[in-house]
Amino acid sequence: MRMNVHIDKICSKAFRGLYNIRQIRKFLTAQSTKTLIHAFVSSHLDYCNARLLFGLPKYQLDRLQKVQNAAARVIF
Repeated sequence: MRMNVHIDKICSKAFRGLYNIRQIRKFLTAQSTKTLIHAFVSSHLDYCNARLLFGLPKYQLDRLQKVQNAAARVIF
């Protein structure tokens, strides 16, 4: 599997999930939103990816950083 394809799938799933969380954000408390986002980011970005992502070019890692930045914007 090429890493571009893998990162595309990660980002696609992550942004879809963030969109869904953003839709229900107004019904959640600040703490429950933080917990939900933390669980979301942990499951999508960190799941068995540390070794796979080591040594990737910066442009690919920047795409994953954009997911984390979007998750932070949903919280605040």
